[in-house]
Amino acid sequence: MKREKVFVSYSHNDKKLFLEFKKMLAPAIRRGVVDIWDDTKIATGAHWKEEIEKALQSAKIAVLLVSPNFLDSEFISKHELPPLLKAAQDEGVTIFWIYLDYCLYDQTEIAGYQAAHDVSRPLSALSKPERGAVLSKTCAQLIRLLNDPAEPAPVKAPVVRAGESTEAAAPTNSSEEFTDKTVRRVAVALDQAKPLTMRALVLNLDVLFNRGTFRFEPLRQCVTQEWGRRLLPAMETLELLRRYSSFVSDQAPDNETFEKLMDEVNGYCLAMATQLFQEPVKVSEMRDYLGTAEFLKRLPQGKQWNSSAEIDNETNTRVDGARIRAIEQMNLLRKNFVSAKSERSTDIETPGDEAEAEQAEEVVGAGVVGVNVDPDTIDGCDVDFIDETPDEDLPLTEGGVA
Repeated sequence: MKREKVFVSYSHNDKKLFLEFKKMLAPAIRRGVVDIWDDTKIATGAHWKEEIEKALQSAKIAVLLVSPNFLDSEFISKHELPPLLKAAQDEGVTIFWIYLDYCLYDQTEIAGYQAAHDVSRPLSALSKPERGAVLSKTCAQLIRLLNDPAEPAPVKAPVVRAGESTEAAAPTNSSEEFTDKTVRRVAVALDQAKPLTMRALVLNLDVLFNRGTFRFEPLRQCVTQEWGRRLLPAMETLELLRRYSSFVSDQAPDNETFEKLMDEVNGYCLAMATQLFQEPVKVSEMRDYLGTAEFLKRLPQGKQWNSSAEIDNETNTRVDGARIRAIEQMNLLRKNFVSAKSERSTDIETPGDEAEAEQAEEVVGAGVVGVNVDPDTIDGCDVDFIDETPDEDLPLTEGGVA
């Protein structure tokens, strides 16, 4: 039997999230782009076990909706998972798993396969809009995987078991995934940090905020009013932050500043998307075009005022308020993890601490802090030099950075 279907394995106790997943795929299902099978396809009176076995044999991709309910299901563990995992080993069936809720998946064979999204934030922990954004991108990846043989599939991932090293691995970024030059340079600098420390991470991420989109250009000072070129670097900044969410949660599990920073940058993106264009921008859909020339082409026309100084109070409050909150959160993150150099020198107690401090400075020096900014940088920032800001919080004024 030819393998060409998508087999969905889920627990009926997770029906709500299963239906959200299926609803997101609905347009592709109607068009015949995706041929999906789940147990709702079993007709009344049919031999359900035979139907499931037949569907398992026709699966090209196995979508696993992983949760405590899923792992607790005796039927799934005995009758669905074993043949799917064997087919993955012997016949190249793709295991495509989605993390619904916190569970001990690392104690199962599922942990040997790369998840379809960031497992530091399962769907149950997300707000409905955030969940929709993750499902949209995940389903788009599934469609590409099913219809484009060149699309890289989720691969076997290394599994950390008890007694093995639990040192957090930093994610790998492809500079080709970012259009904005500053974001791309930061991504490259972080890739070159071996090993990456929290201090080096924060110092490099702080560079993303030293530009017109964030610290250096309040909304009413944006003369060009090219809102697409302001939204793009903000969205790519958020995307790069998301890449390091798992790393930060491993390195600093009790610190909530990074998660709050992502929330504030996300809020800033949404504020621009809803306030600065003739039609609201669907941010979740535009994520698929980050890193491509299509992003700017697909944006609706931006709103125009006689001058940026005349932007109405409501728009300015919503957009610039979100911008300032994002900056404040970045300042707080820097304060938490990057102490002043004079303080740092008195804190060093071991050669290891000193080496880490030197390594962090080297990463920043080799990365993007203190280098000249390309005048063609995409958000049109008129600052010619990104200087390393003081380690203290940057005091905010009504016009941005004091």
